[in-house]
Amino acid sequence: MSEKRPATEPSVNESTATDASTSTATESSVNESTATELSANKSTARGLATDASTSSSTEPSVNKSTATDASTSTATESSANKSTARGLATDASTSSATESSVNESTAIKHAAGGAAAAPPAPSAAEQAATEPRPGAEKLIGVLAFTMAISSMSAMMFTIVLPEMKAEFGLTLSQVSWMMTGYMLIYAIGSAIYGKLADLFRLKHLLTFGLSLFVIGSFIGLVSSSYGAVLAGRLIQSAGAAVVPAAAMIIPIRYFPPAVRGRALGMTASALALGNAIGPIFAALVVSMLHWRWLFCAPLLVLLTLPLFRRYLVDEPAKGGSLDLAGGLLLAASSASLLLALTEWSLWYAAAGIVLALLLALRLRTAREPFLRPALFRIPAYRQGLLLMMLAMVSGYALPFLTPQLLSSVHELPPGVIGFAMVPAAGLAALLGRAAGRLADRKGNAYVFYVAASLLLTFFGLMALLAGASPWVAGGALVLGQLGQTMLQISLMNSVSRTLPADQAGAGMGLVSLLNFLTGAAAGAVFSRLLDSFGGESGKGAFPVFGFIYAGLFVVVALLALTFRYRFSQRGKSGRETMPLRESIDS
Repeated sequence: MSEKRPATEPSVNESTATDASTSTATESSVNESTATELSANKSTARGLATDASTSSSTEPSVNKSTATDASTSTATESSANKSTARGLATDASTSSATESSVNESTAIKHAAGGAAAAPPAPSAAEQAATEPRPGAEKLIGVLAFTMAISSMSAMMFTIVLPEMKAEFGLTLSQVSWMMTGYMLIYAIGSAIYGKLADLFRLKHLLTFGLSLFVIGSFIGLVSSSYGAVLAGRLIQSAGAAVVPAAAMIIPIRYFPPAVRGRALGMTASALALGNAIGPIFAALVVSMLHWRWLFCAPLLVLLTLPLFRRYLVDEPAKGGSLDLAGGLLLAASSASLLLALTEWSLWYAAAGIVLALLLALRLRTAREPFLRPALFRIPAYRQGLLLMMLAMVSGYALPFLTPQLLSSVHELPPGVIGFAMVPAAGLAALLGRAAGRLADRKGNAYVFYVAASLLLTFFGLMALLAGASPWVAGGALVLGQLGQTMLQISLMNSVSRTLPADQAGAGMGLVSLLNFLTGAAAGAVFSRLLDSFGGESGKGAFPVFGFIYAGLFVVVALLALTFRYRFSQRGKSGRETMPLRESIDS
């Protein structure tokens, strides 16, 4: 019995081994199935991982008990348990890997949910499209102060011409060159400085121009003859011409289109403020001191030079050659046409036309012309120039016709007329920046139509009721001045968007030049009409003013229709859209 037992145990053990092998294979198959279930169910994976760990710790104690009965069986079961342990270990590692994958997937979902909940941070490109460049706000403040001084200087000498005539024993036409010469050089210089700004650093141009402005003021202050006074005045103008050029270039370079309106609003406010306080300041100075002390006011621009050099962070100078012949032809043709308008001379007109034709030929044949012909192939820019010229016709009527009306029709003294002009200009100066911000929020078209409505109301009231009372004229002037300021902001902003960056200086300089030429033409036409049909004084002089104001009403109406056709196209969203700018290189 005892001898047969060992022979039977191997058979049993073989059967046990076979069962263990079969169990292991079955268990491995089950484990593979479990692993598949674990990849789909996170909680099952955790439970099976725990079972695997428990099984690994329990089976060794069972194996110890079995080893007491039969060592061979223990060895066989230990082998089977090792195989089972390997399978469970594989299950555990598969479970851990599956759980890690599930956790990563969950983390990704949470991250995606968080990203959907929080708005994305604006990109650098989006910030650049809605924020001005560093230091731009301070720079535009310095520019506004300089522009107020410049415009004040241009208007101050209008009331002292009679005194200069008496002191030097000259005719009125001779002393009027204090104004005519100043405006002539001022207009041409603004276009030349604009072109130079495309080639050289604006910081250096402002330093040169403002220094020349101060030198001319000092010459006029210490001069004792009319020739020296006039020379100082012309040098002063040659330097001051850099200011309107900078006033058009700095908002374009330092403020993106989305916020450019507020910058243009500040410069428009400064212009209105200078025009308003210029005659008043001159009256106060002349009442206490000699008229030569009027040359002292421009010396204040010395305070702005360090600030301009600090805040003007210019790009490197592009360099290039300057078409001197083209610049001289532009200056000569502009001067001839301006003199033809102010002097009403056919000879000047003929010379201006010939010089303009030579300028056109030069622009087509020069390798690097003063004004690139492709600039005029931009339809939106061409039509923008036309709109600016029409706006200047109506704008020049405010400071020119209103004093004439108050003097001729209502027979008010000059001092009262000067103070009657102040409230309108002061209100325009106060609200100019707000109008610029309104253009940024609502769009240029919105501001334009508000401005056109104000101007149409002004010219309608002046055409019908201005002869009834000076109070009507003064009250209506507030509407007109505010409307003109808003009109300039919206048009300047619209036209600036049609220009390529490398031609902004020349393009806006040409806008400034044409504004001055148009203003001079409007003044000449208004003067001719008043001289021809307004010879009477008192109420009898009103009909000619009513006729002119009615004509200006029509001009503003045409201006509004043209703007709507070109610059106020609307897309599907209803938002204002600007016309696409054709490439300057096409």
